[in-house]
Amino acid sequence: SWQLGNGEVNLPNPLVIAGRQMYDPRLLGSGGGGAVFALRPESSEGEVAVKVSWLRSTSSVESECRILRVLEENRVPGVEMCLAEERYPSDKR
Repeated sequence: SWQLGNGEVNLPNPLVIAGRQMYDPRLLGSGGGGAVFALRPESSEGEVAVKVSWLRSTSSVESECRILRVLEENRVPGVEMCLAEERYPSDKR
């Protein structure tokens, strides 16, 4: 668990999102809307970023994911992909 200035984040290891297992979460940064972690996917080399947003930031993160998917569909280079969206159940604020 990570105690951040804007709240606490608990991630299991492995973290399972959309049926994908990811390991070894490493905090990349945090702010008013939540925190971003790097994780190692089970089936590939490299890392993926997982954004954990607080409940009050959910709609803006969902909108960001929709926009990223449109950019991907239009084959815009150099843009990260949104692989999945899942609710973070541990935000009790």
